[in-house]
Amino acid sequence: MPSAPAITQTTALCLHVLSDLSKRRRFANVLDLGCGTGLLAIGAAKLWRKAVLASDIDPVAVEVTKENARANGEAPLIRALTADGLDHPRACRAGNLTISSSRTSWPVR
Repeated sequence: MPSAPAITQTTALCLHVLSDLSKRRRFANVLDLGCGTGLLAIGAAKLWRKAVLASDIDPVAVEVTKENARANGEAPLIRALTADGLDHPRACRAGNLTISSSRTSWPVR
């Protein structure tokens, strides 16, 4: 079983914003770009009960996301894949909401 990931201030703020946003909007598909441990993907799945695509350049992070999704009962809603930013066909067209707590600047294409 995966250990409980530490929640950074950035991730905590993103979760707070998602919670507020869920009171006003519904999203059919969500993309967690640079998912890390998958906390934002799990939060989005719990809030909207819709499919979430979680992607990360690090294959270990993708596996941790999958483990955390299973541990939190959200595995049926979360699909995790290894991708370099939006350089994956599924990531490019995945969501009408894209979330990321990464401090890395993603190139705009």
